[in-house]
Amino acid sequence: MSAELHGPILGRRRLSAALRHARDQTGATQEQVAEAMDWSLSKLIRIEKGTVGISTTDLRSLLAHYGVHDSESVNALIRLAKSSRERPWWATYREHLPTTDFEKLLGLEAEASSIETFQSTLIPGLLQTQAYMRYVLGGIVNDVAGPESVEVREEVRLRRQRSLFESDGAPVFRVVLDEATLRRVAQSPAVMREQLLHLADLNTRSNIVIEVIPFTAGPYVDSGTFQLLSFPGADPPVVYLENAWYDELIDKKDQVQKYEQLLANLRRRALDKGQSEALIRKIADEFR
Repeated sequence: MSAELHGPILGRRRLSAALRHARDQTGATQEQVAEAMDWSLSKLIRIEKGTVGISTTDLRSLLAHYGVHDSESVNALIRLAKSSRERPWWATYREHLPTTDFEKLLGLEAEASSIETFQSTLIPGLLQTQAYMRYVLGGIVNDVAGPESVEVREEVRLRRQRSLFESDGAPVFRVVLDEATLRRVAQSPAVMREQLLHLADLNTRSNIVIEVIPFTAGPYVDSGTFQLLSFPGADPPVVYLENAWYDELIDKKDQVQKYEQLLANLRRRALDKGQSEALIRKIADEFR
């Protein structure tokens, strides 16, 4: 059992996985454990899903029921339980965040070793300039949530950018874009030129790879916007889906593997990093 401390989202994810594994080792069902602990079944289900935390008192009792008595293992799990209750930086903005899965994404981003994404219509939020960001958020959020939420979400997005790209141990960020994304004008040619030059400059960094699927690559299946997040150690990757109706985190192995394969197929159609940077700068010059 690792003794490392983790952020609240990954900490809760690791704890819930460990508790499911401990129960599986006993051969007990959730119903049997809930009855033995004198808990409601829904309480145990939420704990095992990681949607709620667990007190250290309840955790010790549950581990004793599972026959987990090794002090190192117990203490490591208690540290995970405590870390999962820490107040994250985005808690201040919680009422303006779109979904609980988006909130989980913020925590997982901070723990990821790599983030891979595909976008066919927009520049990814983590790579947006402030002018492009304001235009996009104003069009998407303002009609639904009002100007205050636009300002808050802009602040959250800028903070995500700083925490991911200006901190030690920043993750590898790999992006596949459709050429149409580069040519779709957001607000004005000047805004687009600034945004594209920003992309090209980012693509010179060692931990950022931007690859463009050119028009000449022909048609392909558009899967919609998604991110694949991978983590150091034994934590399995997750996929974050984002569309007009809902956001969703996927962690089932077979489904995640489909998106891994999809990304590989998209990259085969894309230009390499150097060719993509050249195309991005060429299109930026067209916006003079």
